[in-house]
Amino acid sequence: MSWQGFQQDQKIMCTTKAIGNKINILFFKFSDGKTINQYGVAPYSPHECLLSLHKDDGDLVPKWGKNFSPPGVKKSDHYFRKQP
Repeated sequence: MSWQGFQQDQKIMCTTKAIGNKINILFFKFSDGKTINQYGVAPYSPHECLLSLHKDDGDLVPKWGKNFSPPGVKKSDHYFRKQP
């Protein structure tokens, strides 16, 4: 997963966990193998849920984790739509 922005770019490795009709995307480590970023800070805990996706009328609806939500977006909404 890549997180690209105008202030920084982060590459992180994640694991997933399926629960019913949703899948949780969990922080594993940064691409350099560490659980701290380039500034020595651990913004995410190992196995912290960064993003959860569930189906709603064919759409994938994300619920952003507390430390991972993009600025200026709702915590959960229909951001991904199935195309015909």
